[in-house]
Amino acid sequence: MTEISPPALDAGPLQLDLESTVVRGSDGVLPEPPDLSGRVFLGGPVSMPITADSAGDPGLAAWLKSQQDRYAFWRLHLEATFQTRDGEPPFESATVQLALASPDGSGEAPITWSMAPRRLTDDVEVVRRWQLGPELGLADVTATVGSVGGETKSRQSAIYLEAVRLLRPDAGWEFRRTKQRPLAGLPEPLMAIVRAPAGGTVQLVVSVRATVRERQLFRYRSRSATPVLLSAEL
Repeated sequence: MTEISPPALDAGPLQLDLESTVVRGSDGVLPEPPDLSGRVFLGGPVSMPITADSAGDPGLAAWLKSQQDRYAFWRLHLEATFQTRDGEPPFESATVQLALASPDGSGEAPITWSMAPRRLTDDVEVVRRWQLGPELGLADVTATVGSVGGETKSRQSAIYLEAVRLLRPDAGWEFRRTKQRPLAGLPEPLMAIVRAPAGGTVQLVVSVRATVRERQLFRYRSRSATPVLLSAEL
């Protein structure tokens, strides 16, 4: 395993526009859509090339050398923060979406090779120590809430965060509010490994969707972001 030190990310607020409203209830009265200004922040994306020379692990370096004629790899770091102040409707769910593409549209499509966190439940805390396996498999250290002396208190858990569509250009992370864990609070670090054909350039666009509830469900999407280019020169 290779230890990774994530970079510091400068998070900024996102502008989100209303996408749709799901009306529930019998009165048919629709409240004004909530204002999400200053409630959703995104840090990054920051990308770093992964090469055999910088691997720092003999097994990983050997594997990267075996791939270098076909593929190039990058580390991608992001950070999502959702905030709810007194009197504001809570977030029900959110998605951080990656869109990878080759600028010229030719050749093999870039994909998200591995992601972390892969899955978090509301009874798990994550110790932020990122690790790279011998074939660029990402891992983070987790600890079950309530574990003492090797014994774990058993209770039903629900998925809070999950990586979806791995090995595709449109991978992402889905957040869900649970009874035990609100979708709000500290920044949630996210990390992915991107794989693309060697010698090419990758275009990345990150978007965020969020749903809040105030008698009805209001769904929002972040405004179009400037594409980020991942190239061999980074």
